[in-house]
Amino acid sequence: MPAKPKKIGRQNYDWEKIKRDYVTDPDSSQQKISDKYGISLVSIRKHSKADDWFATKKDYQRKVTEKFIEKVSAKKADQLANAIMAASNIADAILKKSQDPDQFCRYIVQEGTAESYGSSEYVFEKMDMKAAKEAISALKGVDDLLRGYYNIQKAEQLQRYQLERERFEFEKQKAEAFKPTDGNAIRIEGFEKGWSE
Repeated sequence: MPAKPKKIGRQNYDWEKIKRDYVTDPDSSQQKISDKYGISLVSIRKHSKADDWFATKKDYQRKVTEKFIEKVSAKKADQLANAIMAASNIADAILKKSQDPDQFCRYIVQEGTAESYGSSEYVFEKMDMKAAKEAISALKGVDDLLRGYYNIQKAEQLQRYQLERERFEFEKQKAEAFKPTDGNAIRIEGFEKGWSE
């Protein structure tokens, strides 16, 4: 059990220290402070009310939360900027290589025997479909990554959202059209005579 705060005179405690403990500990309560320092709950409540500990604690927690969010946001922004820069560099490298007309027709051929081994580069008419597919896949991955970072939807996603929005509006209008109004009532003729209210 922690030591009681220093008494100053008869039943005078270091109320600033007690208040600081209450305000800065997110799990504290008046009861916990009372138990911790061995001071009556009535006395704790009296000082708390007089000095508005609750508002001070709430303000303190708000400031701590804001500072935390600010630090996390700055770190996330740096990570996002680095990821976007990396994705952009990858896209630039792929696009630069794809501008070479022979890029997907260039082959490296290994020649020779185990004793004299070498490789040479040749350009053939036949396109290397595997390399082309890998480049397209890489570009698609970079595109998805950048769209995700910038929250950009593709055309088909936008069309689907538009259709869903239009359907929702139609259903809403249909529901409004069939909604009964207070002045309307249905009367069935010929059955009133035997009814009682």
